[in-house]
Amino acid sequence: MNITGMIFCYLVIAWFVCWWPFNENSSWLKNSHYAYVVYFYLPHNKEENLHLGIVNDLQSCNALALDFANSKRLSTSEWGYVCCKITSTSNCAAKER
Repeated sequence: MNITGMIFCYLVIAWFVCWWPFNENSSWLKNSHYAYVVYFYLPHNKEENLHLGIVNDLQSCNALALDFANSKRLSTSEWGYVCCKITSTSNCAAKER
């Protein structure tokens, strides 16, 4: 099979399984081009968020929140966090965890 045939097969399979590697929702590209603001909160006071910093991916967001909670000796049920995606138009275009 030549390269043209391989590309054609890839495109047909990608179309059927709805997997496009350069789509914004693609899992391996997701979050790779964004920065995130990390907000930490206590469940009894969700109105008051503590800004922990800015990170480059969701794994770092989780790690920063977890490290902060561990430093304060909080159990898992005593805290939460939100990662806000930074875009050119917003400091919280999308909230993720």
